[in-house]
Amino acid sequence: MPKSAQRSHGESCDCGMCILNKPLHKMPRSFMHGLFFGIAGTSLVMLMVVVGLGKAYQGVMEDQAASLSKVSTPSVMTYTGKLPCADCSAINSTLQLRSDGKYVQTNVYQGKNVPPQVETGLWMTSSQNVDAKNPKAMVYQLLAKGAQKVQNYLIESGALKPLDTNFRPVAAPVDLSLKKQ
Repeated sequence: MPKSAQRSHGESCDCGMCILNKPLHKMPRSFMHGLFFGIAGTSLVMLMVVVGLGKAYQGVMEDQAASLSKVSTPSVMTYTGKLPCADCSAINSTLQLRSDGKYVQTNVYQGKNVPPQVETGLWMTSSQNVDAKNPKAMVYQLLAKGAQKVQNYLIESGALKPLDTNFRPVAAPVDLSLKKQ
């Protein structure tokens, strides 16, 4: 075995895992390098899987968007609402769902000197069984550009009511729904 592989990890090592060239442990150098690069490789594979799933879901959303553009729906459906704000008087939110499967959400912070926040992405409908009283309830799902998390809204009485990731209504002391215009 070469002399460098017999040293304790950290002794005159420049691998980047050792701090100030002080031995951090008594494991053989080759074992620690293998462990480090094994963990790094596993982390990279997991990141690729997560990104891949997000891209796959985005592909489904894009397919849904393409089929929506063929359906005879209004060219734009608009929903608005006044949402609570922690550091301003309110957030005026406008959500526009376009018939091509794309959406634009604009949030204007009242009483605050900031430009409106605009989010774009893809949307689709889903028939998740979220309402026991109405098993045919429809849900709009929004996927912001560059995001991995989907926003869910239950369509109920001309309004969109936010749902969590498990399709349960978001519990809040105020009304968070957006009304159809």
